[in-house]
Amino acid sequence: MLRRPLTRLVSAVAVAGTLCAAGAGAAAAAPAASWSGSSKPVPGALTNDSPAIATITFPNPIGRGVLVAWRGRGVAGHVFYKYRTNIRPHWSHIGVISGALTSSAPAIAAYTDPLGRSAVLLVWAGHADKHIWYAQGETRRDGTIGWTKPAFLPASIAFSSTFNAPAVFFPDHKNVVMVAWRGPYNHVRYSVGVPRGRGFGWAQSAVVPGTPPSPTSVHCTIAPCTSATPAITEQTTSTSTGQIFVFWKQLGTRDVFHAATADDHTTNWSH
Repeated sequence: MLRRPLTRLVSAVAVAGTLCAAGAGAAAAAPAASWSGSSKPVPGALTNDSPAIATITFPNPIGRGVLVAWRGRGVAGHVFYKYRTNIRPHWSHIGVISGALTSSAPAIAAYTDPLGRSAVLLVWAGHADKHIWYAQGETRRDGTIGWTKPAFLPASIAFSSTFNAPAVFFPDHKNVVMVAWRGPYNHVRYSVGVPRGRGFGWAQSAVVPGTPPSPTSVHCTIAPCTSATPAITEQTTSTSTGQIFVFWKQLGTRDVFHAATADDHTTNWSH
Protein backbone atom coordinates (compact mmCIF):
# COMPACT_ATOMS: atom_id res chain seq x y z
CA MET A 1 0.00 0.00 0.00
CA LEU A 2 1.13 3.52 -0.76
CA ARG A 3 0.10 6.55 1.22
CA ARG A 4 1.62 9.98 1.70
CA PRO A 5 0.39 13.56 1.96
CA LEU A 6 -0.24 15.31 -1.33
CA THR A 7 2.10 18.09 -0.16
CA ARG A 8 5.01 15.64 -0.19
CA LEU A 9 3.95 14.28 -3.56
CA VAL A 10 3.89 17.81 -5.00
CA SER A 11 7.31 18.55 -3.50
CA ALA A 12 8.77 15.42 -5.11
CA VAL A 13 7.35 16.41 -8.48
CA ALA A 14 8.75 19.93 -8.10
CA VAL A 15 12.25 18.59 -7.38
CA ALA A 16 12.11 16.25 -10.36
CA GLY A 17 10.97 19.12 -12.54
CA THR A 18 13.91 21.28 -11.40
CA LEU A 19 16.42 18.54 -12.22
CA CYS A 20 14.99 18.13 -15.71
CA ALA A 21 14.67 21.83 -16.46
CA ALA A 22 18.02 22.09 -18.25
CA GLY A 23 16.88 19.82 -21.04
CA ALA A 24 13.29 20.97 -21.18
CA GLY A 25 13.68 24.23 -23.13
CA ALA A 26 11.75 23.00 -26.15
CA ALA A 27 8.95 21.55 -24.01
CA ALA A 28 8.67 24.79 -22.04
CA ALA A 29 8.06 26.65 -25.27
CA ALA A 30 5.08 24.45 -26.18
CA PRO A 31 1.76 26.32 -26.27
CA ALA A 32 -0.75 25.93 -23.48
CA ALA A 33 -3.83 23.78 -24.05
CA SER A 34 -6.47 25.57 -26.07
CA TRP A 35 -9.78 25.87 -24.22
CA SER A 36 -13.06 27.10 -25.53
CA GLY A 37 -14.67 29.86 -23.57
CA SER A 38 -17.21 29.04 -20.90
CA SER A 39 -20.35 27.54 -22.39
CA LYS A 40 -23.85 28.76 -21.89
CA PRO A 41 -25.60 27.14 -18.90
CA VAL A 42 -26.82 23.60 -19.47
CA PRO A 43 -30.53 24.31 -19.99
CA GLY A 44 -32.58 23.44 -16.92
CA ALA A 45 -29.65 22.14 -14.87
CA LEU A 46 -29.96 23.85 -11.48
CA THR A 47 -28.25 22.45 -8.40
CA ASN A 48 -26.66 23.29 -5.04
CA ASP A 49 -23.96 20.61 -5.44
CA SER A 50 -21.27 19.38 -7.81
CA PRO A 51 -22.47 17.75 -11.05
CA ALA A 52 -21.30 14.29 -12.10
CA ILE A 53 -20.13 13.45 -15.62
CA ALA A 54 -19.40 10.32 -17.63
CA THR A 55 -18.85 9.32 -21.23
CA ILE A 56 -21.84 7.59 -22.75
CA THR A 57 -22.20 5.39 -25.84
CA PHE A 58 -25.43 4.78 -27.72
CA PRO A 59 -25.90 2.15 -30.43
CA ASN A 60 -25.17 3.42 -33.93
CA PRO A 61 -25.83 5.80 -35.50
CA ILE A 62 -25.98 8.00 -32.36
CA GLY A 63 -22.61 6.92 -30.99
CA ARG A 64 -20.51 8.50 -28.24
CA GLY A 65 -21.19 11.53 -26.11
CA VAL A 66 -21.15 12.94 -22.60
CA LEU A 67 -23.74 12.66 -19.82
CA VAL A 68 -24.10 15.09 -16.92
CA ALA A 69 -26.13 14.32 -13.78
CA TRP A 70 -27.05 16.53 -10.83
CA ARG A 71 -29.35 16.73 -7.85
CA GLY A 72 -32.22 19.17 -7.75
CA ARG A 73 -32.06 22.12 -5.41
CA GLY A 74 -33.45 21.93 -1.91
CA VAL A 75 -32.84 19.77 1.12
CA ALA A 76 -33.88 16.67 -0.82
CA GLY A 77 -33.47 16.82 -4.58
CA HIS A 78 -34.36 14.42 -7.37
CA VAL A 79 -31.49 13.13 -9.52
CA PHE A 80 -31.67 14.59 -13.03
CA TYR A 81 -29.53 14.08 -16.14
CA LYS A 82 -28.94 15.30 -19.69
CA TYR A 83 -26.64 14.13 -22.48
CA ARG A 84 -25.38 15.16 -25.87
CA THR A 85 -23.44 13.26 -28.56
CA ASN A 86 -21.26 13.97 -31.57
CA ILE A 87 -24.16 13.77 -34.00
CA ARG A 88 -26.64 15.30 -31.55
CA PRO A 89 -24.66 18.29 -30.21
CA HIS A 90 -27.63 19.88 -28.47
CA TRP A 91 -28.51 18.80 -24.94
CA SER A 92 -31.26 16.21 -24.60
CA HIS A 93 -34.45 16.77 -22.69
CA ILE A 94 -34.08 16.50 -18.90
CA GLY A 95 -34.32 12.97 -17.59
CA VAL A 96 -35.04 12.01 -13.99
CA ILE A 97 -34.26 8.87 -12.01
CA SER A 98 -37.63 7.84 -10.63
CA GLY A 99 -37.58 7.46 -6.85
CA ALA A 100 -34.09 8.92 -6.37
CA LEU A 101 -33.86 11.60 -3.67
CA THR A 102 -30.55 12.82 -2.28
CA SER A 103 -29.02 15.62 -0.26
CA SER A 104 -25.60 15.36 -1.91
CA ALA A 105 -24.07 15.05 -5.36
CA PRO A 106 -24.58 11.84 -7.37
CA ALA A 107 -21.73 9.90 -9.01
CA ILE A 108 -21.77 8.17 -12.38
CA ALA A 109 -19.49 5.93 -14.47
CA ALA A 110 -19.77 4.13 -17.81
CA TYR A 111 -19.14 0.44 -18.57
CA THR A 112 -20.26 -2.45 -20.80
CA ASP A 113 -22.71 -4.72 -18.99
CA PRO A 114 -22.62 -8.55 -19.16
CA LEU A 115 -25.28 -8.42 -21.87
CA GLY A 116 -22.76 -6.62 -24.08
CA ARG A 117 -24.62 -3.32 -24.00
CA SER A 118 -23.24 0.12 -23.22
CA ALA A 119 -24.45 1.29 -19.83
CA VAL A 120 -23.84 3.68 -16.96
CA LEU A 121 -24.05 3.17 -13.22
CA LEU A 122 -25.48 6.07 -11.21
CA VAL A 123 -24.87 6.08 -7.44
CA TRP A 124 -26.19 8.41 -4.72
CA ALA A 125 -26.75 8.69 -0.97
CA GLY A 126 -30.38 8.41 0.04
CA HIS A 127 -31.81 11.56 1.57
CA ALA A 128 -33.78 9.94 4.39
CA ASP A 129 -31.95 6.68 5.10
CA LYS A 130 -28.39 7.68 4.05
CA HIS A 131 -28.04 4.29 2.35
CA ILE A 132 -25.99 4.06 -0.83
CA TRP A 133 -28.41 3.69 -3.73
CA TYR A 134 -27.78 2.92 -7.39
CA ALA A 135 -29.51 2.49 -10.73
CA GLN A 136 -28.17 1.05 -13.97
CA GLY A 137 -28.93 2.85 -17.22
CA GLU A 138 -28.76 1.03 -20.54
CA THR A 139 -28.52 3.09 -23.73
CA ARG A 140 -30.98 2.47 -26.56
CA ARG A 141 -30.90 2.93 -30.31
CA ASP A 142 -33.63 5.58 -30.14
CA GLY A 143 -31.46 7.83 -27.94
CA THR A 144 -33.16 7.06 -24.64
CA ILE A 145 -31.72 5.47 -21.50
CA GLY A 146 -33.57 2.63 -19.80
CA TRP A 147 -33.03 2.67 -16.04
CA THR A 148 -33.40 -0.17 -13.59
CA LYS A 149 -35.44 0.35 -10.45
CA PRO A 150 -33.28 2.03 -7.76
CA ALA A 151 -31.70 -0.41 -5.32
CA PHE A 152 -29.39 0.02 -2.36
CA LEU A 153 -26.36 -1.93 -1.22
CA PRO A 154 -27.67 -5.05 0.57
CA ALA A 155 -28.31 -4.91 4.30
CA SER A 156 -25.55 -7.51 4.68
CA ILE A 157 -22.99 -4.88 3.60
CA ALA A 158 -21.69 -3.37 6.84
CA PHE A 159 -21.55 0.38 7.40
CA SER A 160 -23.02 1.15 3.96
CA SER A 161 -24.46 4.54 4.84
CA THR A 162 -22.96 7.98 4.39
CA PHE A 163 -23.65 11.67 4.92
CA ASN A 164 -21.61 12.60 1.84
CA ALA A 165 -21.66 11.81 -1.85
CA PRO A 166 -20.25 8.37 -2.81
CA ALA A 167 -17.67 7.78 -5.55
CA VAL A 168 -17.87 5.11 -8.28
CA PHE A 169 -15.16 3.66 -10.54
CA PHE A 170 -14.74 0.75 -12.99
CA PRO A 171 -11.13 -0.56 -13.01
CA ASP A 172 -9.35 -0.86 -16.35
CA HIS A 173 -8.37 -4.53 -16.11
CA LYS A 174 -11.19 -6.28 -14.26
CA ASN A 175 -14.91 -6.39 -14.86
CA VAL A 176 -15.91 -5.08 -11.43
CA VAL A 177 -16.98 -1.75 -9.96
CA MET A 178 -15.71 0.02 -6.85
CA VAL A 179 -17.99 2.25 -4.80
CA ALA A 180 -16.28 4.27 -2.06
CA TRP A 181 -17.75 6.51 0.62
CA ARG A 182 -17.20 8.28 3.92
CA GLY A 183 -18.48 5.64 6.28
CA PRO A 184 -19.59 5.69 9.90
CA TYR A 185 -16.76 6.71 12.23
CA ASN A 186 -15.46 8.72 9.23
CA HIS A 187 -13.50 5.81 7.79
CA VAL A 188 -12.84 5.60 4.04
CA ARG A 189 -14.85 2.52 3.05
CA TYR A 190 -15.51 0.71 -0.20
CA SER A 191 -17.37 -2.26 -1.67
CA VAL A 192 -16.64 -4.16 -4.88
CA GLY A 193 -19.52 -5.11 -7.16
CA VAL A 194 -19.51 -7.83 -9.84
CA PRO A 195 -21.86 -7.10 -12.78
CA ARG A 196 -24.65 -9.67 -13.09
CA GLY A 197 -27.03 -9.00 -15.95
CA ARG A 198 -28.11 -5.43 -15.35
CA GLY A 199 -27.46 -5.69 -11.61
CA PHE A 200 -24.51 -6.39 -9.33
CA GLY A 201 -23.38 -8.83 -6.68
CA TRP A 202 -21.70 -6.90 -3.87
CA ALA A 203 -18.79 -7.94 -1.65
CA GLN A 204 -18.61 -7.05 2.03
CA SER A 205 -17.39 -3.49 2.61
CA ALA A 206 -13.87 -2.85 3.83
CA VAL A 207 -11.84 0.06 5.17
CA VAL A 208 -8.95 1.49 3.18
CA PRO A 209 -6.07 0.42 5.47
CA GLY A 210 -3.24 2.46 6.92
CA THR A 211 -2.77 4.93 9.73
CA PRO A 212 -1.88 8.39 8.46
CA PRO A 213 -1.48 10.84 11.32
CA SER A 214 -4.64 12.44 12.65
CA PRO A 215 -5.00 15.01 15.39
CA THR A 216 -5.69 13.28 18.69
CA SER A 217 -8.80 15.41 19.07
CA VAL A 218 -10.59 13.57 16.23
CA HIS A 219 -9.99 10.07 17.69
CA CYS A 220 -9.12 8.40 14.41
CA THR A 221 -6.11 6.11 14.66
CA ILE A 222 -7.16 2.69 13.32
CA ALA A 223 -7.58 3.60 9.64
CA PRO A 224 -7.75 6.63 7.37
CA CYS A 225 -10.61 8.96 8.22
CA THR A 226 -12.15 11.70 6.14
CA SER A 227 -14.62 14.55 6.40
CA ALA A 228 -15.63 14.47 2.74
CA THR A 229 -16.14 12.29 -0.34
CA PRO A 230 -13.14 10.15 -1.39
CA ALA A 231 -12.03 9.96 -5.04
CA ILE A 232 -10.91 6.95 -7.12
CA THR A 233 -8.82 6.67 -10.29
CA GLU A 234 -6.35 4.30 -11.94
CA GLN A 235 -2.85 4.66 -13.30
CA THR A 236 -2.43 2.10 -16.07
CA THR A 237 1.09 0.63 -16.11
CA SER A 238 0.74 -1.84 -19.02
CA THR A 239 -1.89 -3.43 -21.21
CA SER A 240 -2.88 -5.74 -18.36
CA THR A 241 -1.80 -4.01 -15.14
CA GLY A 242 -2.48 -0.83 -13.23
CA GLN A 243 -2.53 0.85 -9.85
CA ILE A 244 -5.84 1.95 -8.36
CA PHE A 245 -5.62 5.07 -6.19
CA VAL A 246 -8.05 6.29 -3.56
CA PHE A 247 -7.56 9.91 -2.45
CA TRP A 248 -9.18 11.53 0.57
CA LYS A 249 -9.00 14.67 2.70
CA GLN A 250 -7.75 13.58 6.10
CA LEU A 251 -10.15 14.25 8.97
CA GLY A 252 -9.07 17.09 11.23
CA THR A 253 -6.36 18.32 8.84
CA ARG A 254 -6.01 20.04 5.48
CA ASP A 255 -3.84 17.23 4.07
CA VAL A 256 -4.80 15.07 1.10
CA PHE A 257 -3.59 11.45 1.35
CA HIS A 258 -3.82 8.50 -0.99
CA ALA A 259 -3.52 4.72 -0.90
CA ALA A 260 -2.96 2.37 -3.84
CA THR A 261 -3.58 -1.25 -4.72
CA ALA A 262 -2.74 -3.39 -7.77
CA ASP A 263 -5.15 -4.04 -10.62
CA ASP A 264 -3.75 -7.18 -12.27
CA HIS A 265 -4.21 -10.96 -12.40
CA THR A 266 -3.04 -11.34 -8.78
CA THR A 267 -5.66 -9.00 -7.32
CA ASN A 268 -8.22 -10.71 -5.10
CA TRP A 269 -11.42 -8.77 -5.86
CA SER A 270 -13.52 -10.89 -3.52
CA HIS A 271 -12.73 -8.50 -0.62
